[in-house]
Amino acid sequence: MSRSFSTAVKNALKSNTVRIVMFAELDFSSGILYVHDGIGTYTWGGEDWLGVGDFGSISSIEEGSEVSPYSINLTLSALDTTMAGAALTEDYFMRDVTVYIGILDEDDALIDTPVQVWAGFMDVMTITAGSSGGDSITLTAESELSKFLVPNTSLLKPDFMLLCICSTAPCF
Repeated sequence: MSRSFSTAVKNALKSNTVRIVMFAELDFSSGILYVHDGIGTYTWGGEDWLGVGDFGSISSIEEGSEVSPYSINLTLSALDTTMAGAALTEDYFMRDVTVYIGILDEDDALIDTPVQVWAGFMDVMTITAGSSGGDSITLTAESELSKFLVPNTSLLKPDFMLLCICSTAPCF
């Protein structure tokens, strides 16, 4: 994915100390959740992005030279019962996820508007409860490219599909 950083961000990235904040936009059926991995609230793009601090994490974002789908994991730990209940009942499958990267100055203010670094959709949500690993919700999100791996069967006629199911010979 091509990224276009402003001159101010490019200069900050060249400095000896760089402070990065990751933002995640999660489109749940009940509404869009705007969070970041820092503390406090940042406002940009007309939205307030809530900080989850050390309780939230995003796995590394992979890229490659091939056109290939990649997945990421977004984790939220130290849950309360309200959040766990919402995770169990919320409609999330195949809904949008967008991840942005922002650069902070020495006063913890955003240097410029964060840049999108990943986009995809929610796939699987796993809830872990217990003392060994702590309580957490992990959301696996697949990149938009994985949609190309799913065959489009909408053009198949029902009679053809029935024939394929009942036939002992291959349908191709």
